[in-house]
Amino acid sequence: MNNKILLFLFLLLSTSFSQVADNYFPQQTGYKWYYEITPLDSVNKPMTSFTTVRIDSFVVEDSFYGKMSNLAVSKSGTINTINYLPYFDSLFVNIESSVISKHLSFLGKIDTNIISDPEFIKYMNEIEGWYPIYQFSDGVKRQYTLFQKDTTITFDSTQFPIRIEFYGKQESDETITSEIGEFVCKKFVISFQLSYLLTVYPFPTVPIPLLTIPDTVWIAPERWIVQEITPSIVLDLTKVGGDIYSVPGYQKMSISEIKTDVDENKVLLSEYNLEQNYPNPFNPSTTVSYNIPENSKVKIEIYNALGQKIDELVNSNQNGGKYSVTWNATGLTSGIYFAKLNATSLKTSETFFEVKKLLLMK
Repeated sequence: MNNKILLFLFLLLSTSFSQVADNYFPQQTGYKWYYEITPLDSVNKPMTSFTTVRIDSFVVEDSFYGKMSNLAVSKSGTINTINYLPYFDSLFVNIESSVISKHLSFLGKIDTNIISDPEFIKYMNEIEGWYPIYQFSDGVKRQYTLFQKDTTITFDSTQFPIRIEFYGKQESDETITSEIGEFVCKKFVISFQLSYLLTVYPFPTVPIPLLTIPDTVWIAPERWIVQEITPSIVLDLTKVGGDIYSVPGYQKMSISEIKTDVDENKVLLSEYNLEQNYPNPFNPSTTVSYNIPENSKVKIEIYNALGQKIDELVNSNQNGGKYSVTWNATGLTSGIYFAKLNATSLKTSETFFEVKKLLLMK
């Protein structure tokens, strides 16, 4: 049970819950949003040394998954590489009257060569679809259900009944001051809740909440999202025979158009690259690969969800080329970790860094 729940949380937190409203989403294709993304440690303090940037771009309005939708694509990276990276993720939003829906798909984020449990794959397929994320007509403070499913997960040959649900709520409007200006925003809180279903015959089944993850989003007229915060939470599975896990959160803040000092005709630093580890999830070892375009001082360090450095995989001068290093996490608890590549060109003294999430599941 622990592994499947942790994987579901990992997928949930790596899936953006961007949403729209008819006069809140830009009307013209080609519109771009710029953000800073900063992880939060276990006490929700920003881990600024891991801050990256993100660009979303409104591509087209067309029919997707059976609905007329706005398609936006996104990419994330460091300030020195973002302009040279390809867009790699897509989000689909549908506007019908006062209801804003988003198409959510988790299965595409899973390597089925690693996670091949047919029941889990089936479940991921079942929950894919359109969800009415923002419901403007429901009024402030009224909670509405987006998804609810009772199921069982087997752990150590024992079946545990659980309930997984999403629900939303519109809060009172708030004024947000950001780098791009001051906006009166609609505020929504979209929450994920995991509960253990306790049944004591002959009484009705009672859901015992194990954790709740609230995703708070502020959207401004004609601007879309200007701020989003998902706090770090603690997943306590001791009530059902498991362990305690820390799941890091993040904050997304609007910024001005991203400018860099890199000469676009000399794409030097864009060739630095930290690849996603493989396998991921992993137990107990995984491979981290990276590219170095020229002689550089290279460090690869591993951090836990508290932002504490727990291991150093590389600390040396290296010639340009493609490298791989193995990290063995024996002795560590299941959870989310961070691999950080920090490289300094020995020729220009320019510095590059990139961070990837690693999921250890035991």
